[in-house]
Amino acid sequence: MKKRLELKEFISNSTDDILKEYTEKLYENLKIANQEAVVCN
Repeated sequence: MKKRLELKEFISNSTDDILKEYTEKLYENLKIANQEAVVCN
């Protein structure tokens, strides 16, 4: 839970729009992959 909060803080604190966009997409992909892993198990 703590790591997720840190990642969200990192995204919101990022001033580089390209980095922010990439990080948001990466975060979404990780969330989706995590949900799929839970479903598979």
